[in-house]
Amino acid sequence: MRTFVAIEVSDQGVLNSVSQVQAELNIKAKPVEVHNMHFTVHEGADELEKLAEMIRMKLSQFGFQPDKKFKPHVTIFRVKKKIENVSNKLQKFSTYSFGKQVISEVKLKKSELTPNGPIYTDLMIVKGKERNEFDHKLCKESGDTITEITAKKEAYRQ
Repeated sequence: MRTFVAIEVSDQGVLNSVSQVQAELNIKAKPVEVHNMHFTVHEGADELEKLAEMIRMKLSQFGFQPDKKFKPHVTIFRVKKKIENVSNKLQKFSTYSFGKQVISEVKLKKSELTPNGPIYTDLMIVKGKERNEFDHKLCKESGDTITEITAKKEAYRQ
């Protein structure tokens, strides 16, 4: 059984950005459908790396072990057959900002690959701490992460 830890992309701005990049790339691959868009949580990005480590530690208590080296990513295309080298096309998006996604839950998902595309099933959902609407608005406006907002609020209280 193929399982992975994911954060579903629900922010409409992020989804619109991904759709725009899919359209602009114009490659011979199937774009991932918006309702299947998710971050696969792995090592590599500071915030995601910390989150991935916490998740790995918790999952190891249930006997789950990673089967390969982790890399955080969002799959935006599925390639069935070998296609042309797209490195040059991707290069222009290397610093592209897709926007911000507030993380309110993390899911352990099962993936079943079918000829019509993957079928994802939620095996476990871990809800995050509730944050108020004001904190989320601050994140979007300032560009800070919720962790940075929380740290600034704590520093201000002292």
